[in-house]
Amino acid sequence: MKPELPLDCLLTRCHVGKRKNIYFVSPAIRDIIDKNQDKVKLINAGVKVFARCDNKNVNCCFRLAQEGLNSISQYIGDCRRVSICKSDLLTLLTVDDPKHPPETTTLDPATQKRLEAVSHGSCVLEYRGEDNLNLDLVGWRGSCSLRAYVSQPDCVHFLRLLGGDTSMFDKNKFKKEDEIKEESSELIITDKDEILEDMETKQEESKDEVATSGAGDTTDPKLEEDI
Repeated sequence: MKPELPLDCLLTRCHVGKRKNIYFVSPAIRDIIDKNQDKVKLINAGVKVFARCDNKNVNCCFRLAQEGLNSISQYIGDCRRVSICKSDLLTLLTVDDPKHPPETTTLDPATQKRLEAVSHGSCVLEYRGEDNLNLDLVGWRGSCSLRAYVSQPDCVHFLRLLGGDTSMFDKNKFKKEDEIKEESSELIITDKDEILEDMETKQEESKDEVATSGAGDTTDPKLEEDI
């Protein structure tokens, strides 16, 4: 971070213990809070710019937050910025498994070269398109991988701006419910058919047992009379 960052404009929700998030406010809002915190109970203020991210491989226990990146971007130094091409950005945005981010070796050679100067941890992914489309995204530089640290709605939004494929994120919950109902009705019909078939089989077996017992009776009727 650049030394111009106004540290007194960074707020947290608690005085002791681990801070989960750090929020950024303007100097005017900071003054209002400072002079009224004993009179007014404040619930929310500012925009989240840092989120706790405990990781033993990095020195900082916080990462950048996408929702506050525009507010704090001017204070982020060049050593945490990575210029990225469109193809690489599309690759990062279309990987929906955070446990298996793209490896740096699969990215453009120019991107790999820039990543060599960036240490592990949170960073800014800068895209400057030929169509005057400028995007700044929060990224995470791993030991051998690079990840776009954005939410799914933001991911879909950026993909649409870039003209990328968003079909993997399109989910029709109503269609899914209809499919579940259809499968359930098919299962009920199948169960009824199996029950009827089982009943018919048992009836046939019962008839066969009766016929067999009648055919096996060889007692002489005259002998029965004498007895």
